[in-house]
Amino acid sequence: MPVNNNKKRRHTDSSTSLGVLPPVDGSLGEGGGQVIRVTASNSAMTRKNADVTHIRAKRPKPGLQEQHAACVKAVVAIAGGGKLFGCEVGSSTLRIEWDDDDNHVPQTDADGVEIHNVQINTAGATTLVIQACLPPLLMPHKPPVADRVRLSITGGTDASFAPTVDYTKHVFLPTIRRMFQSLDAQLDVQRRGFYPIGGGKIQLSLNNRSGHPPAPLNLEMRGETKNVTVRVVHVSTKRASELGEQFITVMRSSPSFAQGVTYGEVLVESAQGCKIGGGSRGGVGSLLVTLETSCGALLGYNTLFAKGDTDDKITQAFTNLVQIAEKDAASNACLDRPMTDQILPYLACAAGNSRVAIRAPLTPHAVTSLQLLEEQLGTSFTFHRADGIDTMGILTCTGRRSAE
Repeated sequence: MPVNNNKKRRHTDSSTSLGVLPPVDGSLGEGGGQVIRVTASNSAMTRKNADVTHIRAKRPKPGLQEQHAACVKAVVAIAGGGKLFGCEVGSSTLRIEWDDDDNHVPQTDADGVEIHNVQINTAGATTLVIQACLPPLLMPHKPPVADRVRLSITGGTDASFAPTVDYTKHVFLPTIRRMFQSLDAQLDVQRRGFYPIGGGKIQLSLNNRSGHPPAPLNLEMRGETKNVTVRVVHVSTKRASELGEQFITVMRSSPSFAQGVTYGEVLVESAQGCKIGGGSRGGVGSLLVTLETSCGALLGYNTLFAKGDTDDKITQAFTNLVQIAEKDAASNACLDRPMTDQILPYLACAAGNSRVAIRAPLTPHAVTSLQLLEEQLGTSFTFHRADGIDTMGILTCTGRRSAE
């Protein structure tokens, strides 16, 4: 989808009102697993059948992989009453069909908590499962039976090309809670899982789930960076502390974060006991830095550590992370880029119009999500660049539930 900076784009295909989503070409945009996750999630929220072809056709290993299949199965299980065709590793097509009878009753424990368990048999990212499952959990097709949910996921907790579990816990969930004000969402890490073995386990607990549409999000003023928190997870606690202090030294050297910023004590978590494999590429830890601003914005940036990392490689990774944060600060961005991608389904389903300041241009991930959300949910997004400043922009969205 080409990015039109000043015009609205709305899909009006009549199929969105006939119980079937428009057909999806899985090679759309970057052609990755995101197309599958967004489509499965939208299909569950609307209870409209979905057909996807050419799945991950542009990737070195085309077709569904283990984490994608597990994710789709979880989404359909959450919504209930769905059938899957082609949901196996290597498949280039996928079909989701929903029963006409929407009387599914979810499994609950003795305390009335709705329970879901997801098993990824690789180091595939558990956080991407949350991305796909949370919209139909919080914005279901019909009012939920239980107001409490427990979602347990096994797989990778700190994976490449995905937000780490710490980012999800300390950036994503606090931002989402701004749109669901009564929601109590907690994410617990029961065991870390690194590349290539995985085996990590996390548990997402939702309390006071209402099923009501989210409130719109309005974040246009970033303000100044006030507080910086660094969290480091590593198989060596001593090394974790050293890495955290090293990162703070790099960040303090930036003019953007040298004055008027409070740096808290480095928060360290031991990942001892995790299975480490993959030779020099085997994961051994991660770092997350969060920035809080004077106007209430919260942004986060993470990087991973592997056994074979040299000091020069780590220093360069830290420098790259700070440079990304600098670009966001200079652009008045109130959301970092991963959060921009992840917030889109909630803006699309909000009961009102949202306006968020972000760094331009939109990422390919965001462009793909926008196209799918507009085509499948009938919502409308607009992106405006600030006059004379190419890197500043305002993303607006007319929520599909604005009239409810």
